[in-house]
Amino acid sequence: MTADVFVSFLARKLTEHGVRKVLLDRHARRVIEQGLIGRLLHKNHAKLQVQAASAGLPKNPSERVTVLLERRPEIPWDAAVTALARGEE
Repeated sequence: MTADVFVSFLARKLTEHGVRKVLLDRHARRVIEQGLIGRLLHKNHAKLQVQAASAGLPKNPSERVTVLLERRPEIPWDAAVTALARGEE
């Protein structure tokens, strides 16, 4: 099936199931946005690494992660570290 035949088929099936062009447009815009974000991150990666390396960390991180895991044993340890790093504990 060629690309144009596939696109026509897909558009027809989406229309049959009530999907409107607006949704396709939104998705296309989101894909474009994700590409732009990816390029921006790539361009600024080194600068962001320096900022992350110099960011302050909470005092006693091991102890605080242990306390959080005792309070919420259902979460994995890496989620506890993430919450601590984001100040969400």
